[in-house]
Amino acid sequence: MRSQHWYAGDDRDAFIHRAWMRRGLPDHAFDGRPQIVICNTWSDLTPCNGHFREIAEHVKRGVWEAGGVPLELPVPSLGETLLRPTAMFFRDLAAMVVEELIRANPVDGVVLLGGCDKTVPSLLMGAASVDLPTLMVTGGPMLNGRFDGRLLGCGTGVWEMSEDVRAGRMAPADLRYVRFQDPEGRDLTSYVHVRSVRQTKQKGAWSDFLGGNAFVRVERTVSFGAHFELYSEFWLREEEFVRLDGISHRSFEKSLRSLLDKQLSLPTLRVDQWIRFAPLPANAARVLGLEAGQPGFVMELRGYTLRDRPLSYQCLFSGPFSERFVVVR
Repeated sequence: MRSQHWYAGDDRDAFIHRAWMRRGLPDHAFDGRPQIVICNTWSDLTPCNGHFREIAEHVKRGVWEAGGVPLELPVPSLGETLLRPTAMFFRDLAAMVVEELIRANPVDGVVLLGGCDKTVPSLLMGAASVDLPTLMVTGGPMLNGRFDGRLLGCGTGVWEMSEDVRAGRMAPADLRYVRFQDPEGRDLTSYVHVRSVRQTKQKGAWSDFLGGNAFVRVERTVSFGAHFELYSEFWLREEEFVRLDGISHRSFEKSLRSLLDKQLSLPTLRVDQWIRFAPLPANAARVLGLEAGQPGFVMELRGYTLRDRPLSYQCLFSGPFSERFVVVR
């Protein structure tokens, strides 16, 4: 084993090497077992690699179970989105650091933990130059997010939405949102059911905001599995709603803001949001199977189109949560 050039024997250097490493390793770690270094690119400044602390612990357990000795080694981490002027300038530097650190240490094998565009090749180039047995463990793809009911890729969505802001199709306020997650931080899957779409001349906070005398109310329930339900009321002026003639009932199960944008060419350029815990109105309480006046989650959204003209009014209601589900960004 290559590492025995450091640890084997009774000379002074071997004694010093073993003595220093015994501060964290048992005596039998130096009996000829392979020393496996884990090159970890974890960093708070490299979000792609933010989960490598946990993964490194799993790799360590696997090395111990296979009869080796795991040794974690921090190496340069290149945050693709943050490094200036560009992460590419640092790729070869990182590769040289990885190469020299592996070569200079008592190492018999290597596990590389890396993700993102420049960190992975820098690790591979550095390890290949030392020519030791090596495994590469990547961080895997980022999970998709959701905005207005549609999937967003970690890169594609950023470019599309930033261009929409520049072109005036989206306001920066639209990038603020509320997410519903389980206690482990995973987004909850939702299912939309349209209860009714009806015309009304009833007055309320929606009429004060939208103006006019006739409105259309879209009632929906949004189910988040076995966790909880939301009740939604979406209001639009009648004269704008008639332009949606022929739209299927199922279309209202999707993003209503996207529907207005595509079908009426009325993009929602700004949304003012209020979130509070307040007594639930009778209609919302009845749909949710709760008592009227019981405190619950209330979210009010006021949408504006061109020149800050009021476009839509929406209220979301839910009963109290038994756990922490709401994440406001």
